[in-house]
Amino acid sequence: MLVNAGSAWTFKLASMVVSLGTTAIAVREYGLDGMGLILLASQVATYAGLAELGIPSSLSRRLPGLLAANNLSLAYRLCASCLLVLLCSAAVGLLLVPVALLMLPSAFAIPTEQKDTAGVLFALTIGAIALQMPLRIGYGMLSSAHRFASYFAIELGALVVKMVAVVGCLYFFDPPVWVYVLLTILPILGAALIEYRLGRSVLPGWRFSLSQVSRSSILELVSLSSAVMLGTLASAVVLNGGGLVLAVFFAPRLVAEYTLPTVLAFSLMAFAASASAFLSPIASQLVGHDDRRLSQTVMLTSRYSALTAGAILVAAAALGKVILELWLGPETTPQTLEAMYHVLLIASLSGLLSIPGTTARGALVAMGHHWRVAYIELITGMVGLVAGILLALSLDAPPPLSVAVCFCLSNLARGILLATLFSRSVESGAPFYQANLLSIAPAVLAGLSVVVAYAYWGEGGLVSALAVGVLAGTAFIIVGTFTAVEPHHRQEMLQRAARLLRARRDPR
Repeated sequence: MLVNAGSAWTFKLASMVVSLGTTAIAVREYGLDGMGLILLASQVATYAGLAELGIPSSLSRRLPGLLAANNLSLAYRLCASCLLVLLCSAAVGLLLVPVALLMLPSAFAIPTEQKDTAGVLFALTIGAIALQMPLRIGYGMLSSAHRFASYFAIELGALVVKMVAVVGCLYFFDPPVWVYVLLTILPILGAALIEYRLGRSVLPGWRFSLSQVSRSSILELVSLSSAVMLGTLASAVVLNGGGLVLAVFFAPRLVAEYTLPTVLAFSLMAFAASASAFLSPIASQLVGHDDRRLSQTVMLTSRYSALTAGAILVAAAALGKVILELWLGPETTPQTLEAMYHVLLIASLSGLLSIPGTTARGALVAMGHHWRVAYIELITGMVGLVAGILLALSLDAPPPLSVAVCFCLSNLARGILLATLFSRSVESGAPFYQANLLSIAPAVLAGLSVVVAYAYWGEGGLVSALAVGVLAGTAFIIVGTFTAVEPHHRQEMLQRAARLLRARRDPR
C-alpha cells in the first residue's frame, strides 16, 4: 500500500515537472501561437479519447473479484470482451485521422497559414490516442493485481525519455512543431505497449479469441463504465472546454493564454486535493455503520485540503506574475503576462472553491451516488461552458478571463451541490460547505489583500513579490490556524513549536 501510494505521488510530481519543463521549452521555441496549436491538438485528442468508454477502469473494478475467486474462464471472457471493445474504439479513432487532417482545422479560427500544421497535429494526436486504446487493457490488468508500482514505474520511465528527447532535439536542432508533438507521443505509446505486455502476465494462460467474447461481459463493462465516462466527459469540459471555445470563436494564441495558467493552477491544486483520493475505501467501510465518523472524516479532510489550496492561492497572488515570466521566458509581452496572471488567479480561486465538492465526491461515489455525482459535474461543467461562450462574445473583457470566471462560478456551483448532497446523505446532516468557509475565507482575504496592494502601490521584482508573499502567507497561516484547525490539532502544533524553540535556546 505504501509502495503504491509513494509511486503515485512520485509519478504525479514528476509528471508536473516534466509537463512544465517541456512547455517552457516549447513556448521559447514556437511562441504562444505555436503553443496554442499544440494545446488545441491535445484538447481535441482528449475528447477523441472518450471513445475508450472508461472500459479499462471498469475492468479493474470487476477483474480482481474473479481472480480472487479463481474464476479464470469468466476472467478470460471479460478480458477478451474488453479488448474487442477497445479495438473497435481504436478503429473508429483511426478512421477519424483523415478527417482530422483535412477537415478539422476549418472548425476553428486558425489562420490560413497555420491550417496545414494544425491538421498534421490533429492527425498525430488523435492517431496516437487510437493506437493507445487497445493497449490500455494492460492498465486494467495491472491495477486488478494491485501492481500500481509497476505501472507508475513504467510511466515514470516514459516521462524521463520524453524529457530527454524534447530537450535534446530542441537544443541541437530546430525541428518543426509536429516533430515536437511526435517526441511527446512516442514515449507514451512505448509505455502503453510495455504495460500491455506486463499486464498479460496477470492472466498467463489467456490468449485473445473471438470465441471468448460474450455479450453479457460487454454489457457488464459498459454498465460499469457509463458513470466513469460521464465523469470523464465532465472533467474534459471543465479542463479543456475553455480552450476549445477560444479556438472556435477567437484564435489559437488565446488557447495558450488561457490553458497555460489554468494547467499551472490545477497542477498545484491537484496536490491539495489528493487526500480525497484516499476517502473512497474509508467511506466504503463507514457507510451505514458510523455516519457521524464518516462526516467528521470527510469534514476534516476537506478543511485541511482547503487550507493547502488556500496557501497555493496566496502564493499565486503574490508570485504568480514572476513565476509566469520565469516559466514562459522574457519574450512574453507584459500585456500577455498581465492577462495570464489574472487567469491564474481565477483558476487558483476556482480550485480552492471546488475543494469541498472534490472531497465530498470521493465519499459519495463510495456511498453509491456515482450517477448523481456524474450528472452534477456534467451539468455544471456544461453551464460554465455555455456561460463562458456568451460572456466572451458579449463583453469587451479579454476572452480568456471571461471564460475563466464562468468556469470558476461553475466550480463553485459544483462544490456547493456535491457538498449539499453529501450533507443530506449522512444522518448528521451537517452544513458541509458552510463549515468549509472557515478554511476558504482566510485564503480569499489574504489573496485579495495582495491584489489590492499591487494595484495601489504597484509591483516590483522578485524580492518585493517574495516579501509580499511572506507577509500575506504569515497572516493566512495565523488566521487559518485559529479558524480552521481543530482545537486538539492546534494545541499539538503549538506544543511542538514550543518544544522546538526551547531546543534551539538550550541545545543541551
